[in-house]
Amino acid sequence: MRLTRLFLSAALLSAAIPMAPALAVPALQAHRAVYDLTLNKASDRSGITGISGRMVYEFNGSPCEGYTVKFRFVTQIVTSENTRLTDQQTTTFEDAEGKTFSFVTKSFVDQNLDKEVKGMATREPKGLKVNIDKPEKNTLELAATQFPTQHLVELIGKAE
Repeated sequence: MRLTRLFLSAALLSAAIPMAPALAVPALQAHRAVYDLTLNKASDRSGITGISGRMVYEFNGSPCEGYTVKFRFVTQIVTSENTRLTDQQTTTFEDAEGKTFSFVTKSFVDQNLDKEVKGMATREPKGLKVNIDKPEKNTLELAATQFPTQHLVELIGKAE
């Protein structure tokens, strides 16, 4: 009986006191945008007779789990002499607390890997520490700044 009254009192008290949300972060919606691109016109001096391509931007995540962005940009460039296919693929992950930001970008030319950049940025007391794994191991110290999703959340908050 005493335990029941204690439980009932706690339940009523918690219902009577409004609870503040854990984080005042706007709910960002997962989305995917696809853009097909074509060159309208090029100068004769450029030697380009046509460009077509596709850009895809995909955003997923939550304020609890963190956010992933996948970006891909494929273009086919046609000249009077040859055709060249370029493909840039970028994937990023930003943790929910905004403490780490990992990234990988792969650039392909005619379906052959041309360049890869891979690393992770970590928030430090005096700025950011960026550890590059590819193409060569390197460490950079940068001034404090926001990661992309943090910046987006701040902009939305200021716009409301």
